[in-house]
Amino acid sequence: LSAHGDSTVIPTTPAGDVVGTLQVPFGLSAEIGFLPRLKVAGFSAKRFGFNAKWTFTDLLLRDQTPFDAALRVGFGKNEFEYDQTTGGVADSVKFDSKSFRTELAISRKVLFVEPYLGLGFLRTSSTLSNTAAASLYNFTTADSFDYSKTSFLFNVGAEVRLLLLAVDAQAEWAFGETTLSAKIGVKF
Repeated sequence: LSAHGDSTVIPTTPAGDVVGTLQVPFGLSAEIGFLPRLKVAGFSAKRFGFNAKWTFTDLLLRDQTPFDAALRVGFGKNEFEYDQTTGGVADSVKFDSKSFRTELAISRKVLFVEPYLGLGFLRTSSTLSNTAAASLYNFTTADSFDYSKTSFLFNVGAEVRLLLLAVDAQAEWAFGETTLSAKIGVKF
């Protein structure tokens, strides 16, 4: 990522969410994650995500397999906006991205650690748009660019549960990129 007119390259971008998960009988669970609109120095970001998971081995093959298997579908939406002035022209830039995922995951709980891996597909669609305005003759122009892509998805991770505390670390590969994530939470 490099800013317009700037030679600075940022190799990673940190992000965070507030996440809530609900598990119900029959191996069903839902997870919602969000980051409310956050504004810092003319830059704003907002995130929302939803995952639904069915651990079908809880219902169909209970105690007949050496592992647990689940199907997961998910949706995520990210919005980034910032304003800049270049050469006397005020410009508003907005980036919207949506992602859809489907995944088959397997895991096996051993004492208080549950390692897992997942295979699936990830589809993203993004729109980059800007609106520029110059005070000369009250000139305004707008442009946008849409992009969609699908990738194979592979992830590996582990969750550690100690009493009420749960810690999760994961590495995910899609679109030729690696994403690392960690979660810490309370489970009851």
